[in-house]
Amino acid sequence: MIEVKYTYYDDWSKVLPVLESLGDIVACDFEVANVLTDKERNIKYARIKSGNFSDKYKRKLQQQLDATGLFHPSLASITHFSIADSINEAIVIICTNSVIRSELFKWLVTTDKVQIWHNLGFDGKHILYHTGKLPQQWEDTQLLARCLLNDANDFHSQTGLKGFMADQYDPRWKELADDFSNPNYYDEDFLMYAAIDACATYNLYFIIINSLKEKENDESA
Repeated sequence: MIEVKYTYYDDWSKVLPVLESLGDIVACDFEVANVLTDKERNIKYARIKSGNFSDKYKRKLQQQLDATGLFHPSLASITHFSIADSINEAIVIICTNSVIRSELFKWLVTTDKVQIWHNLGFDGKHILYHTGKLPQQWEDTQLLARCLLNDANDFHSQTGLKGFMADQYDPRWKELADDFSNPNYYDEDFLMYAAIDACATYNLYFIIINSLKEKENDESA
């Protein structure tokens, strides 16, 4: 089992130098949650119970309350960003406020580092929504795996990150949910979960790349 170590930051002034010091190829991942704070949720619950609004408005409020991190970026908020340039060490940025999120999004679309994401279709929509741009250089390990394991039956070509890498990392990683609902942003188990996400993505990318190189060498031999 690969033991992952991580360092977390919640101060952007300390984060930026660390990000710039990483290698040219980095694996990235977001953790997300409902955008509403507990106080905002309580207010919206009270409004629904009051019965003083139209059914259409009540449905809108209920949609906001029911939203998870998988919903549209307007209803979800980035809670953590993990990044790794190795299979066992990661940086986790705790996004405790809008300033950190804004600066992080700005960095993601301006850095020339190659960013590896597993399912950029999800994470990328948050970047695009907040910046109108996508990273300059990126690879998607889910798309790479989907191409290599293509099958007419989607069930036989499942490409979830945990499906590929769970046996190499802490078993708790597979058990924790993707959607973050714990109000404690500093929860150690969840920070480790986020760190493994990035390390496992980095690991998978080079497993795929090295496999393709080996196949190419065998065919040219």
